Amino acid sequence: MRNLVKSLIIITLSLSVNDMCAQVGIGNTNPEGALDVTSTTEGLLIPRIALTATNVATVTTPTTSELVYNTNTSAVGPNQVTPGFYYWDATSLLWIRIATGNSTGGWSLNGNTGTIAGTNFVGTTDAQDLRFKTGGNNRLNISNTNGQVQSFFSGTAAAPAFSWNTDQNTGLYRSGADNVSVATNGTEAIRVQANGNVTIGTTYAPVNAAPTNGLRVEGQTVIGKASGEDARDIMTSNTSATAYQNITGYPSNAKKRAIAGYADDSGIGVFGFSNRTGYGVVGLTQPSVISGFVQTGEGVLGQADGSSGVAVKPIGVHGIIDETAVGLDTATPVLGENNNITTGGGFKGGAYASAGNRAVAGVYGNIGSRVPSGSDGYMFGVIGDILTVGAGGIPNGSGGVMGAGGSSQFGILGYKALSGTNYCVYGGGANSSMNNGNSGKSNEANNQIGLGINGGFMGGYIKGDQYGVIAKGDKFGMYVEGNTLTNKPIVQLVENGNATRTITYTASSTNVDVTTRGVGQLKNGQAYIAFTNNFKSIVSKSEPINITTTPTGETKGVYISKVTSEGFYIKENLNGSSNASFNWIAIGTRAGYENGMSVSEEILSENFDKNINGVMNNDGTKQAGTPIYFDGQNVKFERIPEGLVKYNKKEEPKKK
Repeated sequence: MRNLVKSLIIITLSLSVNDMCAQVGIGNTNPEGALDVTSTTEGLLIPRIALTATNVATVTTPTTSELVYNTNTSAVGPNQVTPGFYYWDATSLLWIRIATGNSTGGWSLNGNTGTIAGTNFVGTTDAQDLRFKTGGNNRLNISNTNGQVQSFFSGTAAAPAFSWNTDQNTGLYRSGADNVSVATNGTEAIRVQANGNVTIGTTYAPVNAAPTNGLRVEGQTVIGKASGEDARDIMTSNTSATAYQNITGYPSNAKKRAIAGYADDSGIGVFGFSNRTGYGVVGLTQPSVISGFVQTGEGVLGQADGSSGVAVKPIGVHGIIDETAVGLDTATPVLGENNNITTGGGFKGGAYASAGNRAVAGVYGNIGSRVPSGSDGYMFGVIGDILTVGAGGIPNGSGGVMGAGGSSQFGILGYKALSGTNYCVYGGGANSSMNNGNSGKSNEANNQIGLGINGGFMGGYIKGDQYGVIAKGDKFGMYVEGNTLTNKPIVQLVENGNATRTITYTASSTNVDVTTRGVGQLKNGQAYIAFTNNFKSIVSKSEPINITTTPTGETKGVYISKVTSEGFYIKENLNGSSNASFNWIAIGTRAGYENGMSVSEEILSENFDKNINGVMNNDGTKQAGTPIYFDGQNVKFERIPEGLVKYNKKEEPKKK
């Protein structure tokens, strides 16, 4: 500034100076200050300098209040300079811009330009609150202590303290001590109480307190979905996240309900939906991860872990009907229904079977065994039981498990018949037999078989303490394809008109005999008997046929003169010429059985009856029976070696 004054004095001395004593006037004769410049056509030029930054002096030895006009625009930053007047501040060692209408040096009533966030601000730097007033009344306060924005007005539902200029009856206000409310259209819609309870709804919020530490909602609730809710749903939750859970409830106290759903009339208490690969409803007995053996796309997943101890009875899914009303014959605790257009490909169980071998099922159960082979497990994929409750008993016509086919065929496990007789397995297979007295007999066309078993090396074993097997049929009672072996004589009971039938026995032989018989007559002491086609077709042609004849009249005796495959010749002794009748019997060997029948060594063994009797054992006694298996060549009464049986195995867990 001193240099500027010197320059002005020199200019003044070079002009016509009116007063050299105390005041200097330029362009006038009566200066009113130390320097008074008057002109109608000229201005005062301040030195023009190109500053590089506000913190760079540029001028040689600048002095406090030294004035310059900057002509340069430097790089953007906290020390940027732009064209305009600057004076030097020796305290801060900075060039200070002289404020103009568009300057950032102060806040204008018309707003500011060229501001930099963080550098330019409205506020205080002296550790004091910032107060806003209108009409001299306190409105807002920004606390220096903690930065809170504090309103001096609690507000109402009609005029919330925090609102919008174009929607003044919607916003946030203080509805009571330590209560916060949200108003919409002048009505309280949400209230958060001092204890954290939340009530939602224009009717509920003002008057209905929320449950302790809980939430009360009036009307429909939709979570995680922008639109498209079903008008029937009171609460809807949707998620596309990779986490399993959509709605999760954890009870923290004994006998508390984490989530409860109630519906009137034909409504749904709890409805869960997942898009194909997720889980509609998940229930866990412990706050753990979902088992790795779950499948994809499960409507209801129930998982119970036994890690809490064996005293707890872990149940994944429990359906129960505890009803004393009469007539509820449609009551079903658990219903498995598979309305599937896809057919199965084999007899392997459900979701865990390999592709191409799966059977399609309405209900599927399996045991994932983690115990070694050879252990006594007593483990079953599905158990059906009928038990008594209170003073009740087991009624007739009831059982543990029932399976019915698409027609009238059915099978029951653990059945108590109408007669009171208990059956392990009971079934019917004739048309209308289920609805017509279970007679099991029908003259209508049908293709139903009562029992069909396709075993491995053995087709089946039926054992009874008194009776073994009773088979009955109009065409035949029993048909055996293969060798028929018995260790006792075969008995036939014959009706004789008396109260007790007559016992007859079937003859036995050490050969495979074929027998035929008949009546003949000698003509002049000789005769020819031709065998029937039935006999000729089954008798061996390589083995002799034994003929026995018995005359029924007086003769000199007879003998067989010749036997062929077609018949035999008979003659009277001594060239007799009798015409007597005779009876004859022919016994031959059945073709193909010239060497008898082959019976395996283990059956011929004197221990076979004992061994085979132990195979069908009552495992309820917890005493192991006699093992048996076929090694590919021989049947052995031994436990099959480990590794020969190919057990069905669960696939590896999907979830880790």
